[in-house]
Amino acid sequence: MAIRVAILASGTGTTAQAVIDACAQGRIDGAVALVIANNADAPVLERALRAGIPTRHLSRVTHPDPRALDAAIVAAAHEAGATHLLLAGYMRKLGAGVLDAYAGRIYNTHPALLPAYGGQGMYGDRVHAAVLADGRSRSGATVHLVSAEYDAGPIVRAVEVAVLPGDDVASLGERVRAAERELVVEVLAGLAAGPDVAIRPLEPGDLDEVFEQMRDPESVRMAAFTREDPDDRDAFDAHMAKVMRSPENTLRAIVSGARLVGTIASFPADGATEVTYWVDRRCWGQGIASRALGLLLAQTPTRPLRARAASDNAGSLRVLEKAGFRPIGTERSFAAGRAAEIEETILELP
Repeated sequence: MAIRVAILASGTGTTAQAVIDACAQGRIDGAVALVIANNADAPVLERALRAGIPTRHLSRVTHPDPRALDAAIVAAAHEAGATHLLLAGYMRKLGAGVLDAYAGRIYNTHPALLPAYGGQGMYGDRVHAAVLADGRSRSGATVHLVSAEYDAGPIVRAVEVAVLPGDDVASLGERVRAAERELVVEVLAGLAAGPDVAIRPLEPGDLDEVFEQMRDPESVRMAAFTREDPDDRDAFDAHMAKVMRSPENTLRAIVSGARLVGTIASFPADGATEVTYWVDRRCWGQGIASRALGLLLAQTPTRPLRARAASDNAGSLRVLEKAGFRPIGTERSFAAGRAAEIEETILELP
């Protein structure tokens, strides 16, 4: 799956250059579609222009209203046909509009082993100085999905870098940046190649992991229509026993590599057959839901099929529509995961 990446940066753009070069060399099946900088004089813009890549300066200077700036970034990325966003030394927090439009598809790179040395104010040489001041024996870099808080999204991959005797900020920073650039390229290359995903029957021994995945607070909020109390293990076990007993239900574990990363199912509901899935939040944005859904659909000859998702769950709606589902209506009902009545979109695969 070729990807088109919009890179957001604030400075010199060495990470952006690594991605540009990797795309040109064929290491990443894709292209850099756009480079956005919040600094009109940022050298990253010149790097992009030399490579023939469109650029935009979008900042508080061009758009003093934060909501207008947010909308401008979304519009520019969409116009460029960007499938994913990469924050590479971007020194501004993204707004809700960008987070919603590219939910699960925004990646950030950070020069430390998160969650250590992350958060507001921790960037560049400040991170390396803090690592050295604390006498750490190792540092590194992390790529993670972006959430509303600084450096708090699910970790995608990390790489360790040893702190050597005699290291100073400059020497440590140089090795971390080199490792960070390679890490970003590897993550994007893997994203374009697609994950190694399989589905198999769910087994009783899987339930401990499934329970933990289904009680993650951010996952519960996003799914919205969940159990009344996600922390109630007895209720979870009773529900899963009922689901697994019924021959009408198809319940599968989603496996990537050797790890259980979610569940996917089809079941009868109101005279139709519905599909549903749940992916571990640590694996969002990696194409796992799309691959698992494709595998389930190949094993499920019944048509039409239906699915549901909270109307503001852009990521799940995108996965379903990519598989051929189309919206056929909406309903409003109480969502335990939000403790409120919200709108749900109903979709159908003919």
